[in-house]
Amino acid sequence: MSAIPPSNGMSPNAAAAAAEAERQRQMAEAARRAEEARRAAEEAKAAAAAKADAKVPTATNRPQVAGARDEFVPQGSARPLVNLTGAQAPQAAAMPAEPAPVQAEPPAPPAAPAPPPGAAQAQAVADAYTKGGAEAAAAELRKQTEDAPPDVAAEVLRAAQPTIDRITEELGKQAKKVDGAQFDPTVFAEPGRKFDQVVTDLAVATNIAVKDGKNQDVSQAVGASITRNIDKKNIGRFDEALGNAVTHGAGANLSLEVSRQLTEAGRGKQADDILENVKEGTKEFNDHMSDVAKKVESHNGKLAELIHAWGPLMTKEELANAIAEYKKGFSEYDELEKLGGQMVRTAQSLKEMPENLKGMDHADDILEANEKLVAKQFPRIEQSGDAQHELQALFKREGVGGNTLLKDIPAIAKTTDNEQEFLTQFANTSMKVVSAQTLAGSGGAEPNAFNEMLEGVRRNAALFGLQPEQLNEVIAKIQDVKTEAAAYPPPDPASGDSFALSLPPGLNSALESLRAAVDGLSGMGLFGAPNGLSQSFQALGGVVAATNLAIAVPKAIQNPSFTNVLTAINSAAGAALQADALAGVFRAAPQTGAAVGGRWAAGKLLGAVGAGITLAQGVNAANNGDLAKAGLYAAQTAGQMALFATGFVGASASLALTGVGIVLAFGAAWGFHQLDKVRASNKHENSHTEDFLKGGGVTKNGVAHHLRNADEDGRSVGPVLAALAKHIGIEPTAMLDYVQGLPKDKVLALVEACHGVDANKEGVFPDKASNDAWVGPTRSGPGGVGGAPHSLTGLATWARESGYDLPIPRPA
Repeated sequence: MSAIPPSNGMSPNAAAAAAEAERQRQMAEAARRAEEARRAAEEAKAAAAAKADAKVPTATNRPQVAGARDEFVPQGSARPLVNLTGAQAPQAAAMPAEPAPVQAEPPAPPAAPAPPPGAAQAQAVADAYTKGGAEAAAAELRKQTEDAPPDVAAEVLRAAQPTIDRITEELGKQAKKVDGAQFDPTVFAEPGRKFDQVVTDLAVATNIAVKDGKNQDVSQAVGASITRNIDKKNIGRFDEALGNAVTHGAGANLSLEVSRQLTEAGRGKQADDILENVKEGTKEFNDHMSDVAKKVESHNGKLAELIHAWGPLMTKEELANAIAEYKKGFSEYDELEKLGGQMVRTAQSLKEMPENLKGMDHADDILEANEKLVAKQFPRIEQSGDAQHELQALFKREGVGGNTLLKDIPAIAKTTDNEQEFLTQFANTSMKVVSAQTLAGSGGAEPNAFNEMLEGVRRNAALFGLQPEQLNEVIAKIQDVKTEAAAYPPPDPASGDSFALSLPPGLNSALESLRAAVDGLSGMGLFGAPNGLSQSFQALGGVVAATNLAIAVPKAIQNPSFTNVLTAINSAAGAALQADALAGVFRAAPQTGAAVGGRWAAGKLLGAVGAGITLAQGVNAANNGDLAKAGLYAAQTAGQMALFATGFVGASASLALTGVGIVLAFGAAWGFHQLDKVRASNKHENSHTEDFLKGGGVTKNGVAHHLRNADEDGRSVGPVLAALAKHIGIEPTAMLDYVQGLPKDKVLALVEACHGVDANKEGVFPDKASNDAWVGPTRSGPGGVGGAPHSLTGLATWARESGYDLPIPRPA
């Protein structure tokens, strides 16, 4: 049950926190008042004692009168003394007034003690249990921990342990009643699915807390709570539920911990029942992720053609919006993003199987299922930002001596159809992840993370077909680049000074040394093949240098002259990047951070710049006339990443990749083979093209609907319009602005005219055709009046003859 919000509209968490704060305030106020009352009572008592003392005659408190004898005369009945001398009697000295007691300011009440870590979140879980039982409490526990750092999640779990015990006790009472098949889809199995969801939520929270290899006490405590409530004679639904926790992406840490404790208690049969279901859950997760990934690849095939067809007609911002709008129509993008992170965590959790389980009947089955999961899904890490973030975490763990799945990758690669391809792809992805940490860590939030990841790379040199010592020199040279870059003080752009084109000698020398060290690996391991891995390491040096220069002068990233430094870095690093590529990264970094929140620091900006590979491949693809695939290469980054928008001048112009810029794209990566499949059929569905165009700024009613219409062979008119724009000497973006301002009937007629202009196999549209002289409604020729255009010249003539006032070039 979901928690019912209080009548004031506050969420349960906020209401619980407010109630706790009010309780603490009232306690502090009561303590203050009690202290004030005590002090007032003491002061009153002291005043009364002083008053009583004043009434007791003593030599010191009676009035002194001249001529008086040293004897006591009560003041109330004293007779006036007779002056026997006749002299004027002196006035009796007045008694000094007793000063009023000074009321001291009471000290400030002591501050209320800070609640223990995780207390507020644990209270929210307890409140959820009160309102909705185990189902609501487990869901709230997951909510409070799922996006938290491991140590924070652990504190929440420790504080919430009493409620967790109540949850597992409730599960224990239901386990036999809801038992059934692990994957029963019928309505009758709904109680079992609810049971499974509670266990999954507990597993998510627990596995987040221990994913860095720490906080094992948390896993043990939650596992013990479950184990206590498993009937010794009948495990009930617990085995299926703990297996389905893996199915649902929660990982296997809690499931294996319960199995470990059952084994220690002599209940090995029940432990092995859980292992059997974990194996099945792993297989089910693997199959589901494959299904989702295939759908994304299919969507990306169409998206690639849309980028090819319409991207040149849009600004970078419009293209970003168009991509985002397109992806909103497919839930698989977000799902694959999440599944990627869950996959890496699941694989690592299965790797951590406790020793006392490894001899059981289904232990080997789990290890085999995990190998298949890694072999199938690790190549898809590029399609998920969450997955790349988890891969970063594995390298960091390796860098501090941890034992992770990375050590098993070379052996698993041998089980694939193409060991070399698998390792090469994973190695390049790994370098992108390390490069991303360079960018993300530049703000100092994780000062040791980059060094830890580099050490993780060195320890796992087998990923590159090397021994660790063979990478020592390269790693050392990368560190030298970082040191030299950080020590270089470029002038402040605000002062008006420009950056010199050449790098300082120390940094230039460090980059050259890095290149030499990488070249020294030629012929060794994966460096023996032309797979771009050398460029990965060299480009990493360039990113390190550029990042540290940007740290030294934050304002430099806004100064155009900064591209001079980046140009020199690119040249020295050997990265085939345009000069503005890295500059674009830095300019985009603040906006990227705002777009993805704290996950910016988790490495959402990955890909082409970090690896120095895909952009170079994109240039080659563009030069070869394959604009769509060039766009894919240039944009080959995963979920919520930076997209390199290809600033093509026009389809019939030089096909060099010019003006590389940065825009944001949210979703998964691109499927090249799917693009080829789409082209083979040359026919597309157009149901989502309209959404893409509207997202790109074509908002006038009905215009996007006409523009989306392809010809009978499935070809879009976007490339024709872009080519026409270049032909008449205007910017492609100006052409799209012009077209969407036309009446709908004229848009439809223009689209139909464009269908008659076909590109050759190189993608180039003809400038001239034999019928150019008689196209248009007022001209006649061999084909009669109103011939359809077959060239760009003919299309421009047709438009003018048909009353279209085409834009004219701006004066130079």
